[in-house]
Amino acid sequence: MKYELLEHTADAKFRAYGKTREEAFANAVQAMTAIAADPEKLSRHRSVPVSIKSKSLQNLLFDLLDEILFLHDTEKFLPALAEGLTITERDGEFILDATLKGDDAKKWGGNLKAVTYSDMIVEEKNGSWMLQVVIDI
Repeated sequence: MKYELLEHTADAKFRAYGKTREEAFANAVQAMTAIAADPEKLSRHRSVPVSIKSKSLQNLLFDLLDEILFLHDTEKFLPALAEGLTITERDGEFILDATLKGDDAKKWGGNLKAVTYSDMIVEEKNGSWMLQVVIDI
């Protein structure tokens, strides 16, 4: 399973999974999009490179998803997937590089407002990664 959308009383919530942290982060991109549209049905004709630096993996996840909201609001872009996603650690910072492939956003359903740290989890257990995020809608 790449990701699952979870029940939440007032917001949207998901868990993304991966055998590596890179795979889990790439699946989080798809999970974020799945709140608004089916990522499998989106075209991949637009490419947007992203490079993000953060002090922790939790902040890196927040900043990546926040960048997706920013790209939607400013560029009308909706990512179907994150291609070539890498995470490296250098000088006490985590650096994520990827190319987001997606489509023009026709409608960003659910009125997504913001990424939150509420109930956020970034964990590795038994050789697998799980990311949990709540999105303010």
